[in-house]
Amino acid sequence: MMPFLVEAPTPAYSRLTSNLPVTSPEKRDRSASYGALVISDIYLANFQFGRDTGRCDGSTVIATSGLSTLPLVPIYLMRSTLVRVSQGARVYVHTPYIGWEDHISMCDGKGCDALSHISISDVDGTFFDKVGTAMSVVSRIVNQYPAGCFSDNTWNVLMCTGVQFGQLTFQSKDQDADIRPLESLVVQQVSYLSRQVSVVAPPDCTRMDDCVSSGTRPGIFSTTIALSVTHLVDIGATVPFVSTWQLMGCPAPSGVILRIGFGDHVNRGITVWDVSTSSPAVVKTSALDLSVDAPGTHYLEERDSRLYVVLPCEAQLRVHVAVQGQVGLTLNLQIETFVTLYLDTAPARMAAFLGVAPSRVQLASVYPGSTIAVFTITGVDSIAYNASVEAADVNSLVMQVASTKADVLSERLGMPIVAIDHIVWASSTAAPYTPPTTTVTVSVALIVTISVVGTLLLAGLLFAQYKIYRYFATRLAVQKRNA
Repeated sequence: MMPFLVEAPTPAYSRLTSNLPVTSPEKRDRSASYGALVISDIYLANFQFGRDTGRCDGSTVIATSGLSTLPLVPIYLMRSTLVRVSQGARVYVHTPYIGWEDHISMCDGKGCDALSHISISDVDGTFFDKVGTAMSVVSRIVNQYPAGCFSDNTWNVLMCTGVQFGQLTFQSKDQDADIRPLESLVVQQVSYLSRQVSVVAPPDCTRMDDCVSSGTRPGIFSTTIALSVTHLVDIGATVPFVSTWQLMGCPAPSGVILRIGFGDHVNRGITVWDVSTSSPAVVKTSALDLSVDAPGTHYLEERDSRLYVVLPCEAQLRVHVAVQGQVGLTLNLQIETFVTLYLDTAPARMAAFLGVAPSRVQLASVYPGSTIAVFTITGVDSIAYNASVEAADVNSLVMQVASTKADVLSERLGMPIVAIDHIVWASSTAAPYTPPTTTVTVSVALIVTISVVGTLLLAGLLFAQYKIYRYFATRLAVQKRNA
C-alpha cells in the first residue's frame, strides 16, 4: 500500500472505504528514487493482526507486497495515534520473492531486490509504541546487522534504536546508460566489512502485465544505509564516466563518508562537483570530517584505488572520470638528454601546438632505448561535462598530432621527432573508439600493400631455391655419368 500521496490533509480515512489515497504506477513508469514520504498526525484504529487471513488484506497498517519490484523512498512517521492496533499489525516487510529471479521476464534472471532496501522511521516513538524514542525498521538483509539493531521475526525487519538511515542513490549519466549494463553495487559499512549488501538496478518496467525482457536496466541503484559512518562502495569493472550520488530521505546535517572504488580510473583523473552550487568540490589530502567538511570534499587514494568523499543528507554530487587519449612520439636523442632539456617543458610545447590549455596535456611516461615520450590529452571538465562530446574533441586533437609529419612536429615542438610510435583513442563507452574512415582506409591499404609485397618476395625466394636445386641436381647427374 506504499507509496501513497495525500493530495489534501483530511482528519480520517477508513480502511473499509474505497477513497484511500493510494497511487498505482503506470505500466512503463519507473519508480521514485528520490525524496522521502512523511506521514504525520494520523489516527489509526482496529488493525488486529490475526483477525484477517493474510498480511496484505487490511490486517497490517504498513505492509509491502511480496511481489513488489518498486524501490521505495524512506518513510517517516510522527505524531501517530493508535487505537486497538496490535503490536504485530503495525508493519510487515516481505522477503523478496524468489520467483522473480528466474521466472518473471521483468527481472531477467538478475533478481529484483527492492524489498531489501526499505526503511521506516518513527521520529517520536508514537507509532512503534516507544514514545520519546526514535526508532527505525529496515529490511532484514542477510548479514546486515548494524550496531543498535536486532531482528524482529513478527515484522520481518531489523529494529534499530539510535541508528538513522538514508537512501543512497547512484546513477550513471553516460549517454549509453540504458544500454550498457552496470554490475551490481556492493555497499559495506567499514565497521562491519564482512556484512555487505549487493544492490541491483530495478527493471525497466514495474508491472508484469506489460513487461518484455530486454536484458537492459536503467543505470540507477538505490539502497538504505546507516548514517554518520563510513561505507565502502564498489561499482564493478564498468565504471561510468559521469555519475550522480545522492543521499535522500534523511535529516540534515547527518550524512556519510563514502570510499568509492574506481579501479584504474583513479589514475585517469576524477573530479567531484557539488550540484547545488555548480562548482568543483573541495579537494583535501586526507582526513575527511563529516561534521565540518562541505558536500563533496574529497581526496583520491591511489593505494586502494578509491575516491574518499563527504556526502551529507539532501546533497547531490556529480563525479566525472576524465576522458583521455594518448600519443607516443619517438625522439632522436638519448633519454638523459630529453630529461635535461625537455622534461619540464614538453607538455606545454604540445599544448601550444594543439592550441589548448596547458592543464589538458600531461607527460604520462618516457621510455629509454629509442626514446619514446607519451603524452596524455584530457577532455575539458565542467558541471555540464559530457563524456561523448569530450571524447570526440580529444580524438580530434590526437588526430591532429598523428596526421602531422615528423619534420613539422620537430619544428613546432622544438624537439627532434623521428616518428609517431603509437596512439590511443579516447572512448566514452565500453566499446572501442572507431577512428575516422579515411584513416582506416589508409591503414587497410597499407596492410594490403605490405601483404602483396611480402607474397611476391616469398614467391621469389621459393623460385630461387628451386633454380638452385635444379642446378645442383643437374651437376650431380653429370658427375655420375662421367664416373
